[in-house]
Amino acid sequence: MRRLPPEPIPVYAPVSRRLAWAGIGLAALSIGATRFGGIPFNNGLFLMGTAILLGVLAVACAVLAFASIWRTGAPGAGIAIRGLLLAGLLLAWPAWLAAAAIRLPVVNEATTDPADPPSFSRSRAALDARQGHVPPEFERRDADESADAGADLRPIVIEQPAEEAMLLAQRAATNLGWQVIDTASPLGRASVGRIDALARSLIFRFPDDITIRLRPGIGETRIDLRSASRVGRHDFGANARHIRDFAREIETLANAR
Repeated sequence: MRRLPPEPIPVYAPVSRRLAWAGIGLAALSIGATRFGGIPFNNGLFLMGTAILLGVLAVACAVLAFASIWRTGAPGAGIAIRGLLLAGLLLAWPAWLAAAAIRLPVVNEATTDPADPPSFSRSRAALDARQGHVPPEFERRDADESADAGADLRPIVIEQPAEEAMLLAQRAATNLGWQVIDTASPLGRASVGRIDALARSLIFRFPDDITIRLRPGIGETRIDLRSASRVGRHDFGANARHIRDFAREIETLANAR
């Protein structure tokens, strides 16, 4: 009895796996080159975008492979599954960002005082640390959108004189891993203190510019923050998160005294 030759593995199955591995390698390259290689942020994002495109193509090839296997009974399902799983691993983070982009307002900064936001330092030390960058002025439209994005953000009032509040604010920023780049101590009841810092994103180490304003009162100090991202129009909630983290940290430090 003559045996029929086995059905060949659909070409889309190994292609899916190769595309997924190529995307993962390119994603790793984009992160490493941006974090440690000093390439511009936009170039790193372009590489990551290409990696995401490879992941999407890997998913499409896996689906085509499954369709062919279902129709012909050919082998190769395991290869296609591995390609699909690798593509899912690659696309998990972009999918989370996409969900956050849909859920959150399109803003790239946040503040505790939209009506009178703190100003960023233009001192030589601050400009050098930011490589000459100064966040743009807060416009009325930005204030309205920021208020919508951070409706729970409020000025922080602690029952400490301004000098002690300044020390607590610096310590809180350091505890959060922020890089303090400039300070101006409050001198007397009428003077305003200021701390400028940089916070960096976890994966790409994109910088967010933060300024902290301390206004002395009678037996207390009011602290306002403004946090602004440099990359893109959507911060995915990062700036509001910086402010919430700082508020929790400094209140913990103040209560421990």
